[in-house]
Amino acid sequence: GYGGQERYKSIAKIYYQKSDAIIFVYDITKIETFNNLKNLYEEVGQTIDYKKILVFVVGNKNDLYEDEQIKKEDAEKYAKSINATYRCVSALEGKGIDELFDCVARSFFKREEKGEEEEEEDRDIMAKKNNKNEKSKTGEFSLEKSNNEKKKKKKCC
Repeated sequence: GYGGQERYKSIAKIYYQKSDAIIFVYDITKIETFNNLKNLYEEVGQTIDYKKILVFVVGNKNDLYEDEQIKKEDAEKYAKSINATYRCVSALEGKGIDELFDCVARSFFKREEKGEEEEEEDRDIMAKKNNKNEKSKTGEFSLEKSNNEKKKKKKCC
């Protein structure tokens, strides 16, 4: 349920409808929380378009990894299957929390950069199509990127 209570379901929809990111958290020591997370993902997907937001799957209570019921590999596989980023944290010890939010922030910046690059590439394509010297009749266009565009991006997470 939402916040542990079914009665918060309608209120929760108001909050996540305009979200830019969603962090789904489960307890690594309780399989039912992971199963609930999967159900919640499906429910939320009826209201929002996951293609437009950042999605994170977070295993909490990493300090109790010896009692884990959901293997990290299984959670990572699930996260990958829904195009989400997987992180593992311990809220009790504060481990991984800063890194999680740093990853969320970096992901926003990467998304913004990617969006700007796509817009710039679209403008370049249109400019080349409109260029009289281009072989527009045959449809031959070169899409070479400048050195600035070729720079490698630092990967987070």
